[in-house]
Amino acid sequence: MKQGYRVFVAGYLFLLFSSFTGAFIKPVGFQKSASIKESDPRKWDGIERGEIDIASFIAGIPFAKKSGGTIYEVEPERKFNETIRRGQGDCSNMVFGAAWYLDQHHVDYAIVYLLHEETFLEGKAHTLLRVRYLIDGGVRRGLVDIVGGGLPLSRNRYITIHDLEGGGLLNLNMRHLNSQPTSDDTQYFGRFLDQAEIGYVPGWQVNRYFKFIRAVYIPLGSAKVEKYLYDGLAVLSGMYPTVYVKSIADLYGRRLWMRYYFLTSAWIMRSALFVMPWIMTTILLRIRSMRRAKRLMNSTIRMRG
Repeated sequence: MKQGYRVFVAGYLFLLFSSFTGAFIKPVGFQKSASIKESDPRKWDGIERGEIDIASFIAGIPFAKKSGGTIYEVEPERKFNETIRRGQGDCSNMVFGAAWYLDQHHVDYAIVYLLHEETFLEGKAHTLLRVRYLIDGGVRRGLVDIVGGGLPLSRNRYITIHDLEGGGLLNLNMRHLNSQPTSDDTQYFGRFLDQAEIGYVPGWQVNRYFKFIRAVYIPLGSAKVEKYLYDGLAVLSGMYPTVYVKSIADLYGRRLWMRYYFLTSAWIMRSALFVMPWIMTTILLRIRSMRRAKRLMNSTIRMRG
């Protein structure tokens, strides 16, 4: 084989290995970086269809005493069973479990992230649900803190996504709708919020992601392996929900280079679907050619002998 081809193959395989290694070491950073895009917050709406009796829904969650830790169930219905029916999981798990329920009942919603520059690439953020809900005899379009078991308040007024964008929320508390919530997450609405970027995920993209997972899902015996594998496939195939933020530069700050590293890694992984078959075909053809040449040489030697 030509020297240039060998250098290309060696270099490409090194980049592919480095990409997979980076994604394995920081799976949340890879996932978030590959799915985050900038968008005007004024476009973050589209929640018009249906509503949920939020008091009954939250009250029905049997929050486990030791819940709050991450669960790795990736299949949507299984995640719903672990989170909403059994009360397990962290804020993100709980919201995605609730999202499955809302999809099944044809209720519009969105997922809202509070993303802090210093922690979001490690998976340390807070996740809320935005939905139309019934409360006190009326319908509101607002935020629900599932893992906190209630509705966040500022000065005794229900917090909206526009309040999150403005920041500076005072006199924070939670209207609890369950006697055993996992935690009081008003800590995320004070100083943390003032230093955080708001991430917005449209419900229809979450629904598309659920359909993709259910279409490809095969049990592998390990929830953690399934989570990384199927979410990775969703990212690489463009089926993972997009997280829209107002400013990517403000979100990443000094770690903006990590976004470009993970984006490049994602494209290198996608290219493997085309490059690796070409490399393997070329190698196999080369081996076949060498075998033919060897047989021809042996045949020539026997004829001369």
